[in-house]
Amino acid sequence: MKHLFFLLTLLFCLPLTAQQTYRARVVDAETGEALPYASITSDSHVAMSNDEGAFAIEGRDDQIITISAIGYNTTTVKSGEAGTTIYLQPLKAIKSDTTGTVAEALLHKLLKKMIREYQKNAKTKSAYYIRQTSNYYQWRETIEAFQLSESALNIGNTERTGETIYRVDHHEYNMRLPYSDLQHLTELGASTVESSFWRYTEKPFRVKIIPQTSSYDPFPSSGTISGGTPLRPHSSIDKLNFNYSSEMLQDSQGNEIAKVYMWKKDDFWSSESILKLLMNSDEIILFDGKNRQRVRINEKEKKKLMKLIDFNSYKSLSSVFIRRNGTEVNMLDAMEPDAFPIIDGVAWIDVEKNQLLAVRGTLYNFSLGFGCQGMRRKAMADVKFDITYTHQNKFTEVENIALWVKADSLISKTLLCNLHLNSKAKRGRIFKESRESVTPESLTDMSRPILRTALEERIVAEAKEEHKEQ
Repeated sequence: MKHLFFLLTLLFCLPLTAQQTYRARVVDAETGEALPYASITSDSHVAMSNDEGAFAIEGRDDQIITISAIGYNTTTVKSGEAGTTIYLQPLKAIKSDTTGTVAEALLHKLLKKMIREYQKNAKTKSAYYIRQTSNYYQWRETIEAFQLSESALNIGNTERTGETIYRVDHHEYNMRLPYSDLQHLTELGASTVESSFWRYTEKPFRVKIIPQTSSYDPFPSSGTISGGTPLRPHSSIDKLNFNYSSEMLQDSQGNEIAKVYMWKKDDFWSSESILKLLMNSDEIILFDGKNRQRVRINEKEKKKLMKLIDFNSYKSLSSVFIRRNGTEVNMLDAMEPDAFPIIDGVAWIDVEKNQLLAVRGTLYNFSLGFGCQGMRRKAMADVKFDITYTHQNKFTEVENIALWVKADSLISKTLLCNLHLNSKAKRGRIFKESRESVTPESLTDMSRPILRTALEERIVAEAKEEHKEQ
């Protein structure tokens, strides 16, 4: 890990004589409101604006800095000549489609490309800087770290290094957030790969990883595919459970950016809950208006069941009956309130390049586990997220993530920033050396790509003071 510290130091710290820190704030040119989580890049450094729109990036006086944000025109400034406020102009709306036809066509085309990219880049690792800040009554915590993660479509298979935890706990709550729950939150996305933690989350568009054989357990206890079943990717949109519409925007260069709205239908239930209902039945009866076809439930029928739930409309469910314990009931009457996590939101797509630029949305019905006063607790949470993607490595790679979680009295925010270590050799070296030891405080004292907010600075200062007193 000493090698990792040296490598990252080189990446972030140019000689002091050739380097200055440029600080500014990104705002909406029309409203003057701060624009958080904008991407800031130069030829040697990256940064991400914080909740207040503020950022700091190191470089030469004549360095060109590029600033981009979801829904705004990208702009460039020369660090030595720019002011302390950078104004971004919103994209211009030119037309809309409420029928969903345009949105569905755009998503189908996009997903075909994304699945090809994923097949080639599924194991590609990217280096990120992460900061997580959580509050629960008088308990507060800020975590800062670097991590290596698979980055195609969504974050996965993460290894962290240089983690520093700043915790202020007044000994009333003894609060603990499980590492796994926090880590899995960063894997979130509207197009998460289905073998991930979010496999049974209903998403408006997806890249599925499904088995090539019928020996598939749709509800494995471990949440993973068992038995080493060969997998193949598949992509789709979910017209059964979601509505789609689109608005066409135009940037200052004349490029068309599609803003695709995706929201769950009023009578929503997930295809997974339908499958679970079918699997808990003794028999399925399909009625085409004239004939009734009976399908007995057994292990050999699992593959057929996977196809059976792929209905084109809700009307299909009225033609399906199930039999349990000698009682026959219509599928519509048997459906229970959905308890699966659900995602809806908005996607930004570069129409000409056929590239996913960003997704902003909300995850509902997420059960977050945490420890409090020595007891394991669960609370239903809503998770709001912004995810931006980069294509400089020729695939849909996660660039920045911003997540907000509210569950009970717990509020948590997670920011993830891609460090853009483009060389495969550099990524491979960090991946190899990330298991070695390094002093966390030294590592995270390097130039941070995300400025701390006033609250985070307070948490860090109080935590250090408490540590001195102990």
